[in-house]
Amino acid sequence: MSNVNDERPGYKLVFCTYVTRGKKRVYPKKAKYFRFWVRVR
Repeated sequence: MSNVNDERPGYKLVFCTYVTRGKKRVYPKKAKYFRFWVRVR
């Protein structure tokens, strides 16, 4: 995983195993989890 240790001010790195879209769970095809940068309030 490259760039995991990057610091983004005002953001937090979030990991999740699935995403819900249209009442269905979507799992990543070639990874164990999704990762997103989310703005911290």
